[in-house]
Amino acid sequence: MPIVASSPSGWRPSVEDVAATIRSRTYQDGQVASDPLDDVVGGSEAGDFTEATSPTHDEVEKHITDACEDVAGHFPGGEVPEASFKSAKRAATLKAALAAELSKFRTSGGGERSPYLQLRIDADAAMKTLLTASQMRDLFA
Repeated sequence: MPIVASSPSGWRPSVEDVAATIRSRTYQDGQVASDPLDDVVGGSEAGDFTEATSPTHDEVEKHITDACEDVAGHFPGGEVPEASFKSAKRAATLKAALAAELSKFRTSGGGERSPYLQLRIDADAAMKTLLTASQMRDLFA
């Protein structure tokens, strides 16, 4: 059964999925890590988005919603077929991570360490894979 873009419960990524893709943006200033080896000067990696990270948990939720709408917009009626849920989730996760990185990159003052370009390549490839597979299924349905 297809899922409508406004409620992609079968394939919507979680904030944790995005955090796993872009852990460097889960950095919290002034937090003490439980493992001294994980300490970063002035803060530590949280491993998830919180209210102390930039972007925050709520901001990443918004990026996920936007990414899901973008992915679903490529399908008739905004419905992703169930057979494409895994690929749709991957594409939406990467698009949300890309948006999170771009929101941070605009304020970071330098991009030589930013994973933006690789995220962009991965997100584009994930969308191409999703759409190609979906078209192939339509041809043989």
